[in-house]
Amino acid sequence: MMAVTFVILNLLLALELADKLLARGELEIARSIQVSLQPKVKPQMERLMLSSHYQPAREVGGDYYDFAVVDESHFTLIVGDVSGKGMPAALYAMKLQALFELLGKTRLGPKEMLVEMNDVFCEKIRRDYFITAVVGMMDFSNDRLLLARAGHNLPLHFNAANGTVSWLNPKGMGIGMTRNPDFGNLLEEMTFSFGSEDLLLFYTDGITEAMSPQDQEFGNVRLERDLVENAHRSVDEIRERLLWSVTRFTEGAPLADDATLVIAKVR
Repeated sequence: MMAVTFVILNLLLALELADKLLARGELEIARSIQVSLQPKVKPQMERLMLSSHYQPAREVGGDYYDFAVVDESHFTLIVGDVSGKGMPAALYAMKLQALFELLGKTRLGPKEMLVEMNDVFCEKIRRDYFITAVVGMMDFSNDRLLLARAGHNLPLHFNAANGTVSWLNPKGMGIGMTRNPDFGNLLEEMTFSFGSEDLLLFYTDGITEAMSPQDQEFGNVRLERDLVENAHRSVDEIRERLLWSVTRFTEGAPLADDATLVIAKVR
């Protein structure tokens, strides 16, 4: 009887292990698919330099960023963050990616784009999920940035002419939280001027909410300081310096949330 019990117990353990290995394999496939959807080639624009970083906290994540060249003088980028982590968040992020593929190369402004996205997600997203996002359209014919923000972290603008930093704060709430027209009425599109060597920094809260072993957040103040100190560098160097600063602050501990950075520098 004990031998039979032992065999059954080992069989159950083997089945549980096989199930976990299968799930692990599926997660690795999902991760490879999600990574493949991230931009592979930086858009080639005469007056723009770009650098980016994406790091999910788990095998897959809910952060998303993408670029679109509308024409020779207009460029659009998006950074988004789905509430939650893991596979459900990743699936919603992939849907956001599909919508940007359709809308990003059109002449829709940032606000119009976010309103269209909200129309789709309000019909589909579970009530316990929402998406924050920021969409910026750079107009190089007029040296201006059109920006709309659906509850996302405030982008940073470094003005190279006077060495000052501004937090860009158009009003708005998360995608999927309320239907239109209420969503659109609460969404603000703002215009900002930019000049040569100016920097724009977009990110998700996995950066600013990274925790030290002493339970302190990395925060906006450190992010602003590090951007100013490294603004003279290339965009790739700025990215590496910012990531190194976060890693030093957390003392190498794994991030608790997905982390994304997009840095744009005007030539």
